Amino acid sequence: MSSFVAKSNHREPIEWRERAFETLDQDSYMLDTAVALFAGLGVASFASPIAGIAIGLLMVKRIFDKETQKQKAKDLIIKNGLAAPFLEGDDFQDFVEQAGRDAVYQELKFADTRGVELSNRAWDFPEQYELKHDKPVLPQAEDTSNWAHYPPDPVQSRETVNSSKIAAFSQQNMTQAQPPVAPQNVRKIMNIAEMMAAGKFIISRIIIGASRTGKSQLASDALGFVRLRFGQNVSIFYISAGFIPEEDGRYWSMCDRVSGFYFPELSDTQKRLAYGVWNDLLEEFTTMPSSVERPKILVIDELNSIMGTAVRLDSAIATQFVNGVKGKLADISSMGSKRGLVIWALAPTGAMGDLGLTKANVTAMNPIFVAQVPTATPGWNETTYLTAKNNGLAPERKPDRDVLDECEELGLDRLIGVAGRWLPLMNSTKVAANFTSVSSHQSIQKSDRQRLEELVESSSPDRTRYLF
Repeated sequence: MSSFVAKSNHREPIEWRERAFETLDQDSYMLDTAVALFAGLGVASFASPIAGIAIGLLMVKRIFDKETQKQKAKDLIIKNGLAAPFLEGDDFQDFVEQAGRDAVYQELKFADTRGVELSNRAWDFPEQYELKHDKPVLPQAEDTSNWAHYPPDPVQSRETVNSSKIAAFSQQNMTQAQPPVAPQNVRKIMNIAEMMAAGKFIISRIIIGASRTGKSQLASDALGFVRLRFGQNVSIFYISAGFIPEEDGRYWSMCDRVSGFYFPELSDTQKRLAYGVWNDLLEEFTTMPSSVERPKILVIDELNSIMGTAVRLDSAIATQFVNGVKGKLADISSMGSKRGLVIWALAPTGAMGDLGLTKANVTAMNPIFVAQVPTATPGWNETTYLTAKNNGLAPERKPDRDVLDECEELGLDRLIGVAGRWLPLMNSTKVAANFTSVSSHQSIQKSDRQRLEELVESSSPDRTRYLF
């Protein structure tokens, strides 16, 4: 076990933010008020009343300036998840040991671009850091809720992956040092997919968005970064009810198991058999051990179709599968990420009835809403947004003009809503291209569609098992 996990002073991200709040509140303005009052009275007594008033007003202005700085700092803690810039003494050193020097440097540089005062302990850190590097690393954009800037683990090898190709990709896209950038360009380097793969825990997520908004691409990129981070120490299973091999196969080459069907082309009999195949896959997934260092991830694409069709079919095997999925959702609601159990679900709708979810499930899955800017094609989908918003799956307010202008400036046509706010979504880095293609993946040498046809035609016990 690494020292990062074993340290007794380890805190979760939210605990660090609370500690930063406490540190800021320790700087009371009551003492400053008393100093201002006595300074004004002293000058008034020995010089003139006007000079005393001027000195007093100057001191009061300083108090208001400090309170303004404090509020800006608290806004950065709440909205951006920063903590390092405001910690003092041993707290700051503990945070450096836990999060890593690179992550702390990124937080401090980002806070500096926002014009807030760093703590006394944090003030000298950037200069010391840069003296130890030939060039300052490129500061990342702001963090969001539960997305801590913990440094990713080293890339590990994998039998089905070209290791030299991964190393080159990782060096180019994840760790290459760059010169400092102007503050207005900080967000140009934000990579949401990479952030989804970072942090101490890989956390469960539900990705909502209308058709053609890029849900699959975002999930694919993020899973690619997960594979790059963990190598063979992560197991990724993928199932889908809307799988088109020619279109979707390129997304999931980093997965250990891929089982996809295109439900619109299947008969009810074939759909029942599909649930049987998935049930076997879920049983295999369930029996696999997992931990924070060796997570397992179940990806459910077209969640609404999978859950809704099972109800309509009135099939015991379909119901068994759905209940198994709901059981996994209950597990992740109860410290699942700390046991390495992760579910990522994708759906084109945020309707609770279609998804088969509860409010508790939604909270545990940390929703991400993917959308296109109004000027893109097909563009903003108001119905999808309103449905998702009403169920807590999208921010309460639509993207404001500032975010849309930023997307336009950066040449981006997609954005995401996460943790109550909107962020531009950078273009895909096509991480999946660095792995073995799905068409030649060992685990699906024989397509699931062929398996269905064989089961339907055969008189084996498997057929009876999956029909009812």
